[in-house]
Amino acid sequence: MAVANPATIPAAAPAAAAGRLDGLHLDAMRAASVEVLPVILGIIPFGLAIGVAVADSTVSDGAGWAGSFLIFAGSAHLAAVTLLGAGASVATILLTVFTINARLLVYSASLGPTFRQQPRWFRWAAPYFLVDQLFAMTWTRVEQGAAGAWLRQYYLAAGLLIGLAWLPAIGAGVLVGPVVPGSWQLSFATSALLTGLLVPALVNRPAWIAALTGASIAVALIGLPNGLNLVAGAVAGTIAGIVAERSLR
Repeated sequence: MAVANPATIPAAAPAAAAGRLDGLHLDAMRAASVEVLPVILGIIPFGLAIGVAVADSTVSDGAGWAGSFLIFAGSAHLAAVTLLGAGASVATILLTVFTINARLLVYSASLGPTFRQQPRWFRWAAPYFLVDQLFAMTWTRVEQGAAGAWLRQYYLAAGLLIGLAWLPAIGAGVLVGPVVPGSWQLSFATSALLTGLLVPALVNRPAWIAALTGASIAVALIGLPNGLNLVAGAVAGTIAGIVAERSLR
């Protein structure tokens, strides 16, 4: 995923560094808030899609939403809800969730040497927030030399902001799910998932024009069968992006 261009960060963030107040590195929190914004814009549609899937499944809405606290991983959560709704065994669900989240072991191993110097409470709490986007943000900072309290506060600020966006997004999807007509639910979920993947890539004006045009056409034609609204939106968005790119040359 694309991470916003970071400001220069002192490796150890000494006590006299600008932006530190009573043990807080305000610059770390500001950096996390700015850089996590594209991530939040991308995960909200994904969360809505999972919420819609929960509402459309045989899993109770409360249990489906509670899974967002327990799993805190979109793909694994969606797989668990789908398998529960299909009547799969507990062993099958656990194995599937473990397999999907196995990549997090690689992330943990990569961050382990750096986090080994962090306080024990942080080393216990940090894995809960570890998702793909937060790993990418944190790894970028680690490569720039960030460490110590600065890195810890950056990581926690970004992780908390992701959680504050993710959990309500799934809840909103659960509430919206029953309102979405059955014939629209697949298109809605697919559109939301694609939007979640697309948003972090919106880094210039042609990309925004292409995305907005494609989304507008897809929504306007959402009643078309067989996902033709997505095809029409993709074609319109591509054309709009090409035209915008050429006009700016």
